[in-house]
Amino acid sequence: MKKKPKKEPEFVPAAIEIKRVQMVCPDCGSTNVTRSADAQWSVEDQRWELQTTYDECNCVECGETKRFLSEALLNDNIKKVVAENEALRKDWKYEVLNGDTYLGYHEWLQHRKEAGE
Repeated sequence: MKKKPKKEPEFVPAAIEIKRVQMVCPDCGSTNVTRSADAQWSVEDQRWELQTTYDECNCVECGETKRFLSEALLNDNIKKVVAENEALRKDWKYEVLNGDTYLGYHEWLQHRKEAGE
């Protein structure tokens, strides 16, 4: 009876620290962003395989469509955008509480943009 050959241990690479990045909307600072892509069904693997991703992304929060910035690459700029966004949200909440506006946040932002504020 033949002996089964010993199975070689799987190669396990040394732990490598991977810096994670977060995609962030440069307009409002939200991390709730999406990107369109094409996928093709693989009969062999029984799963969708990514074929193409498109350059432009969408922000679910403010509705902007553009190329998003990586927080890891542009951390200082993103912090500034987030701080500005938080200040705008405070202004909007103040106006709502005082009865100065009945607009939702995004509509209020659009109104300010159109008014040149």
